[in-house]
Amino acid sequence: MVKHVSQKEQKWIVIRELTDIKDFMKIPWLITKAWQLELEIDLFSTQDRQVSLNSVKNIIQQVVPPTEIKAVVHAGGLVLGAFTNDEKEMIGFIYAIPEHVKSDELFLVPIKRAHHSHMMGILPQYQHHGVGFQLKLAHRHWALKNDIQLITWTFDPLLSANAYLNFHKLGGITRKIYPNFYGEMEFSPLYKGVPSDRFVVEWYINTKYVKERITNPVKPETCLKRYLDEGYKEVRTRRNEQGFVVPPKLNELPQAPEKGVILQVPEDSVSLRIADPRLNVEWRHFLRKVFTQFLNIQGYAIIDYLTLLNEKRNNFYVMARDLKPDQFHVME
Repeated sequence: MVKHVSQKEQKWIVIRELTDIKDFMKIPWLITKAWQLELEIDLFSTQDRQVSLNSVKNIIQQVVPPTEIKAVVHAGGLVLGAFTNDEKEMIGFIYAIPEHVKSDELFLVPIKRAHHSHMMGILPQYQHHGVGFQLKLAHRHWALKNDIQLITWTFDPLLSANAYLNFHKLGGITRKIYPNFYGEMEFSPLYKGVPSDRFVVEWYINTKYVKERITNPVKPETCLKRYLDEGYKEVRTRRNEQGFVVPPKLNELPQAPEKGVILQVPEDSVSLRIADPRLNVEWRHFLRKVFTQFLNIQGYAIIDYLTLLNEKRNNFYVMARDLKPDQFHVME
């Protein structure tokens, strides 16, 4: 049984492994509440009952049935629940499934067993308080005890909070972008009308690289200076009248191979989608072209995501051309 108490600043969180279908039945409700922040609507108090019912219906379509979760857990999957320290309220969860490792699949290190983290949800009032980080660490703790070397998951490249967690705090990497991964998500209140491009994060949990990121966090400002000192090429963008960053011209990107590239991207895709849907779609198509070229074709990998707070919040993806293999050796 996994029981993980968070670090000092989050002692009000308790994380434990879930095996009871009664707990699994809470997940659709939790996901519905968790996504209210993205929808910018209180689904349970809006006067327009039809809007509320339609939105809930769309979300429920994306949540697996509790009986299916039970079957997946029985087959080697995992569900972790995050609770307040009295364990009366579930405030977040991770749902992971066993991942088939193909014999011809190329990873950075030899992989025998892997997990795919299919879903993570956190109630709005507990988001941005380190709950997601603690859930990921608890998943890593469980996986290491069960001889799993790799955890993967997908995420939207324009979700800045997720990118910062996945790359800067956890030490995940991405080597490919998958255009329109889930197809046209017309049923989704969050992604209707936009392509579902996704990164697949590879988290090599038993390596020096990951352990360093988790145990010895470095300030983004320090990381940026180090990357620049190492010869990474920085590409900054301009802001429009509304204060949103706009994509640079493709010919402003490095044309010759570089040691690494630091690319500024939008700082808040949720606000961008609401304030300027056209610019949101423009960024998505731009990033698809850029990451297809640098990752899928030229072999770069995303190794970091930096958030710098000055007068404006500035966010940057960091791509490296050559990863150091010794950082990804499995620790004994």
